[in-house]
Amino acid sequence: TIDSRSDMRETAEFVAIDVAQWTDATPVQYDIIFELLDTEKRVICVKKRRFGFRSSEIVMDKFSINDKTLPLKLVKYFEFDPNGGITVPLDRFRQDIMLMKRAGINGIITQGFPLSDSMLNLCDEYGIYVVASCDRRYMEDFVEHAMNHPSVIMYGFGDWNFDAVECGKIKSRLLVIDDTRPWYCATDFQKKVSDLTPFPTEAGSVFGPWQDL
Repeated sequence: TIDSRSDMRETAEFVAIDVAQWTDATPVQYDIIFELLDTEKRVICVKKRRFGFRSSEIVMDKFSINDKTLPLKLVKYFEFDPNGGITVPLDRFRQDIMLMKRAGINGIITQGFPLSDSMLNLCDEYGIYVVASCDRRYMEDFVEHAMNHPSVIMYGFGDWNFDAVECGKIKSRLLVIDDTRPWYCATDFQKKVSDLTPFPTEAGSVFGPWQDL
């Protein structure tokens, strides 16, 4: 029961049998429907979301999804359109995802600001893993709107202005909201906040020095 004009958070558990597991190769989603009833048991609000079943965890410093170790091939991603700037049309998001798929990239690391719901929906649909990181000032909002997307496999904090103490406090608060995903911080080599050893983030250390083509 929820009192009128009040806010509250409720949790529930249910068992789903014989469901397909969501991965980048098999981005299967289902419709989950929520109904809100009044005191007379009449439906007063209905919400539908797309939803995918998958697990993500760190096992011996390796990322696993659905109990299988998975090699991540990631790029840093910024929402930007050459014509509209930070106003990005849906077709541009879809084009970016198609280019990544063709290049064998299976995931992105977000930077700066939270990723829009439009891009997250497309990542759910086409199968792109998302390491949802941003500036710590926006992290609570990011978790709140990203936690129901199967594409989001980890949370994290941006590289710039990383503070292990402050980020640790934020992580502790957010684990109460969602404890189903590990955390990743690219500059946290002591793993005070990050659950995973940082990936090589300098392209030159992996592919050699930058060259103009």
